Amino acid sequence: MLTLSTSQRDKAFKIISIIMADKRKQRLLPEDYIHIPSTFWSVAVGRRYDRVLKILLHGGIIQNTTYSWKDGICRAFRIAPALMEGSVSKIVFEGGRQKSSSLPECRSTVRFMRLLKPDIRKAKKLITHYIQSKEYQRDITINPNLPDSQPIRVHPHNTPFAEPKIYSIRFWRNIALAQGMSIIRDKTDYYIDYPERYFSKKELNIRISYYDAIYRFQNREFTASRNATNERLDSNLSSFPSLLLGCLRYDEPLVSIDLSNSQFVMFSKIIESGFLHHIFNISQLPAINNNNHIVSGDNIRSYNTTRNDTELVVNERQDPILTGDVIEFIEVAKSGQLYEKIQKHFELPDGDAGRKEAKGLMFQVCFSARRDNRAFKKKLKELYPNVISIMDRVKARYRDNDFAILLQKMESNIFIDKIKKELDHRGLLTATKHDSVICPLSQLPQVKKIVREILDKELGEYQLKTEPLEPNDTRLNKLGM
Repeated sequence: MLTLSTSQRDKAFKIISIIMADKRKQRLLPEDYIHIPSTFWSVAVGRRYDRVLKILLHGGIIQNTTYSWKDGICRAFRIAPALMEGSVSKIVFEGGRQKSSSLPECRSTVRFMRLLKPDIRKAKKLITHYIQSKEYQRDITINPNLPDSQPIRVHPHNTPFAEPKIYSIRFWRNIALAQGMSIIRDKTDYYIDYPERYFSKKELNIRISYYDAIYRFQNREFTASRNATNERLDSNLSSFPSLLLGCLRYDEPLVSIDLSNSQFVMFSKIIESGFLHHIFNISQLPAINNNNHIVSGDNIRSYNTTRNDTELVVNERQDPILTGDVIEFIEVAKSGQLYEKIQKHFELPDGDAGRKEAKGLMFQVCFSARRDNRAFKKKLKELYPNVISIMDRVKARYRDNDFAILLQKMESNIFIDKIKKELDHRGLLTATKHDSVICPLSQLPQVKKIVREILDKELGEYQLKTEPLEPNDTRLNKLGM
């Protein structure tokens, strides 16, 4: 039992809340630490945060690592794993909430979220079914079949290290074997643990993070800010579990307008822009029309694969980037059928489950390290060899994660700086969830018109998917959707 003043109690809850929220965003487990610099604590929690932090540390509520002067690595924190076991309790407190950004797009997002009311009973049922059905295990592989030399980044728990490290999978297999444990891949993350123990911790982590997300809406603890790394608009809604979106109630049905194959449509646009010719030191080629007449010279900057008499296309016979498989990839991505093509080519299960698996595999290839040569990537090379080569060359030119950041920044520029700001200017009630826009059904025609106007200008060809947040909402029939 800790003795805290009212001010210290509010700061203590804020510190715990920040750790839990950041770990949820990064899909970390209870035993994982998260790096938080002192400058962030002072801004997010306020003056004399360190006194409360020391009380939580001495009381065994929070644990931390040491600061590395040699490597310049700040302290990392976690809530004591022993306290993250057993049943999940609801915690309600007042005051000391993390402040949102004052940017107009952030303020309008908070106003939208304040209109939503969570259906706690429905959320609990969905979470229980999700865990009991073991559906979450679809993203988990025990002892993945990877080449011995394959480098992977493993979380520190059950390893000799205090921080995540990258070594060959042979190295990690020896450590796991010595302890009688397994290497566990959870989406793009790797751990060493006993499978059943990992599943148990995973289930608890789902309960904690999902309940935390839904109770934040009930407690009206809303935040919205722009991410300094990828410029995304991070909010309660953007990090809200997709499983529970249908539990957020409004006076009328809510719908989501999604850009199909978003990240890969962005990638296609980058290829067409001529940007890769610059970073690969490839001379710009003259563009030709469909009558094979040269219409411009070395300063051409637009490369569009659309076959249209009024549009320019690159001379594919000479361009080293726009090869046949790259053009096919661009066209399939823009048609919104990329994941379906991957699903069929790799003989994945039919329906939404197979499509979700195909999407996950494509994201692993796109956002993993260039030296990550798992079996799926090798097989994908057979279908799109030059596409994979382009991805790897971009990662080699910069840092591996810069490729993902580049796509996310492009997405943010379109969906936040252009679409969201225009929707706010028109007085429409909306919020964004990365590459999608959420709005009331009655405003759908206006919102969709603006989204299309901007995407037509920014992307040219693409596909939109419009879906209700709660598919079985009986009110949809009355409103014609």
